[in-house]
Amino acid sequence: MSNLTTLTLKPGKTESFTASGAIAAGKPVILNDAGTVTQVGETTHSEAVGSPTVATVAAASNPNIVYDSVNDRVVAIWWRSSDKYGLARVGTVSGTSITWGTLTIWRTIALDETPQIAFNANTGQFVIAFTEVTGNQGTNHGWCVVGEVTGTNKNELTFGAPVKSYAGWAPKHRIAYDPDTYKMLLLQKQAGTGAYACAVTLSGTGTGATVSYGTFAQYTSSSNSDAHVGVYYDTSQNCFVIAWNENTGYARTATISGTSVSYGTASTFYSGSAFGGIPATFDSEANKGIIAWVDGNTGNKIGKLRVVTVANNALSFGNVTTIYSCLLYTSDAADERSSVDLGGRRI
Repeated sequence: MSNLTTLTLKPGKTESFTASGAIAAGKPVILNDAGTVTQVGETTHSEAVGSPTVATVAAASNPNIVYDSVNDRVVAIWWRSSDKYGLARVGTVSGTSITWGTLTIWRTIALDETPQIAFNANTGQFVIAFTEVTGNQGTNHGWCVVGEVTGTNKNELTFGAPVKSYAGWAPKHRIAYDPDTYKMLLLQKQAGTGAYACAVTLSGTGTGATVSYGTFAQYTSSSNSDAHVGVYYDTSQNCFVIAWNENTGYARTATISGTSVSYGTASTFYSGSAFGGIPATFDSEANKGIIAWVDGNTGNKIGKLRVVTVANNALSFGNVTTIYSCLLYTSDAADERSSVDLGGRRI
């Protein structure tokens, strides 16, 4: 039994305790379970930060990166500024340093917007979703391509053939992994008709790796829906949460079954314009998500966020938390040549 069970402290009274360790005069103490006291101390944690390592000497735009948990590597993608070709390199992290493998060109047609990448832990492959420039905006179609880390030292990349996802202007994409069905969820804005999602199935390996698409299901038909959309997978509820802006911030669940996608009811997470990429992530310890956005209703574009709870495909939200004095320049903002607060998926 603890010595604290019979201890009573009264206001205005003094008590004597046995010290556990040295205690300097006038310093605060904490009461231990054994009835002893210890001086309140500080623990210093040092942060080891590595030096930047050049992945490409040519001017690059719209980078993105993903972790390959099967091979313990990172894969960085971007497009080269001179011709907008899609490039990639595999990185090996050791301590606070990173070394880059062979530079690979995965698309020799000019890209538009930021290519998105997600890793499939079941197949050990990653999928890049992108838009390519083939003429006017009406012919900037959506595509996906499968890649994987290869080579004796796991420092090379091999890609399959790209597969068109939409034969129309698809100005923005997001892609995420479903660890329960082993499929990917592709989010795509299809200009003039709203925003959609479909299940993506991977097959084959190496240069024979490919994707097949399920039927696109519309998650908003609003012509005001823009490119700001976030997505995460809730492993406690076995569903995705999609968040987007159409002059009001909305979110809903999305579930893959076979090759189809179904949705829960859309809920409002913010009654004003929410933009800045709408980063979204899941906390697997708390089994809750977080949606962040930039308040488009304020002149100084303040960053805000809310905690999301999913139950029976319905969403509930915690209080809005405001993030002060945090001006960030993000990849999404770079696309639009504007600066925003707490705006992108990469900070």
